[in-house]
Amino acid sequence: SNFFVFTLRFPGQMAEEEPPTKKAKVAEEEEKQEDKEEKQEDKEEKEQEEKEEAEAEAEATDAAGDAAEEKKKDDAITIDCDDAAWLEEDGNTRLRVLEQMAGARFSVDPSGKVSVRNEKGPRGDAWATRCLRAFCAMRQGIDLDIQLPLPAEWEEDGWSPPMTVVEVPSEEATGYVMGKGGARLLELSEKLGVVTVKVDEVSKKDEPEEKEEEKAEEADTGVKVGDLMEAQYGNKGRWFEVEIVEVADGRVKAKWTYDEEQPMADLAIEELRPKEGAEEKKKVEERPAKRAKTTETAPIEVGAEVEAKFSNGRWFDAKVTKLGKGTAWLKWDYDETVPESEVALEDIKGKPKMAIDKFHIYGDERGRMIMELRMLTLIEMKVPGFVTSKPKETSTSDGVGWSVVPLHNDGELKAKLIGKGGAVRLKIGRVCESEVEYIGNLAYIVGTKRQR
Repeated sequence: SNFFVFTLRFPGQMAEEEPPTKKAKVAEEEEKQEDKEEKQEDKEEKEQEEKEEAEAEAEATDAAGDAAEEKKKDDAITIDCDDAAWLEEDGNTRLRVLEQMAGARFSVDPSGKVSVRNEKGPRGDAWATRCLRAFCAMRQGIDLDIQLPLPAEWEEDGWSPPMTVVEVPSEEATGYVMGKGGARLLELSEKLGVVTVKVDEVSKKDEPEEKEEEKAEEADTGVKVGDLMEAQYGNKGRWFEVEIVEVADGRVKAKWTYDEEQPMADLAIEELRPKEGAEEKKKVEERPAKRAKTTETAPIEVGAEVEAKFSNGRWFDAKVTKLGKGTAWLKWDYDETVPESEVALEDIKGKPKMAIDKFHIYGDERGRMIMELRMLTLIEMKVPGFVTSKPKETSTSDGVGWSVVPLHNDGELKAKLIGKGGAVRLKIGRVCESEVEYIGNLAYIVGTKRQR
């Protein structure tokens, strides 16, 4: 028998999906593989971009670090190698004192390069640099050059540096106060943890102007006319001192200091090396000459030391005790039993003012006050009346300050208050936790109000 199968489709009825052929399956698999490979390529490309970006960022960071390091080297302060070693002696004790005083951190290289790190901006840099220079000047027993006017950052902030200024008669007392080569000043300062240095105030207008092209050349090379450097002579490999006389186009002309008959050398900047201690030595040699001692006379006022004509027509030293109308009352120095006299102003001459040196003391307030007290004592020993003629006022605050007390009966018992070798004076100071000195017939005391 024959059988026939018929499939009937009604309107709207979907035909059954025909099974995919083998070729279609292969095409589908290939498409999926392509998509997978494309995604992998995108992922790898993204990872490569991220890697390149990270490397570029790292390079930029390294470059910034290198630039910062180079700037740090450029900004470093150069001091004498002996000063650098001295600062680091005894486990960096002096360096710690300097850092506390300056409010900054210092990194000292044995070659004399000092880097400063502080959080106070330009003002901090200027103050830290001054403190460092003061330390070095104190060790060497030389003057510290102070630029006037004060840095603009200080004046804008209305900030005054924490320091004390002491005036010392230059001819009569400066050498005594400093000691040989500044040894006495150094010893006293180190005991009190302060820095005391004689200063020379230099105005900007006193500095010679340089030619603009010379400034530019020197800024590019770091080598200046007049610098003392070292260079190799011939092929012997030995280094000799040279003085730079000209700088141009990355080269210098220099003369050999060991033998002036040698012809001038024409050298590349790279053929030079710094000479140890040359910078500080040059500063000392180039320091401006001392200002001429003043011939100005002191005004005739109460307390002034004068010369006056006595009734016998001779001139004697005297002190002004009172001013009248066209006259002054004088106490004669040559004989205390002679009564005070009224003398016409035309018969009185003011004595020439003493030439004065200025000393700066840096450190904490109490240390500065005690150091000033030590200096005032030394000054009065050499120039009697210099300190006692204008005594300090007694402080009224509860904090650290001064008390100035007259001794009874014009110092009748002063020797007993001092004691053998100063034993009694020192004992009073220890018991009261204060510092005591007798200047003339006055007791000077430093401490808090309770201690004083």
